[in-house]
Amino acid sequence: MTVTGQYKNRGVCTFGNEDSLWEYFYAGDSNSKWGGVECTYDIKKSYIMYSG
Repeated sequence: MTVTGQYKNRGVCTFGNEDSLWEYFYAGDSNSKWGGVECTYDIKKSYIMYSG
């Protein structure tokens, strides 16, 4: 299910966290380059945050 709203990606790094900027998507939109995050060392996990 595709929901209109704001999304961002959060990477939980070995040292601290990295966040992408909030990106607004309309239903059916796609953007292959949104939400990139980089950790200085290792990344433990990554998850998507949504705000409607």
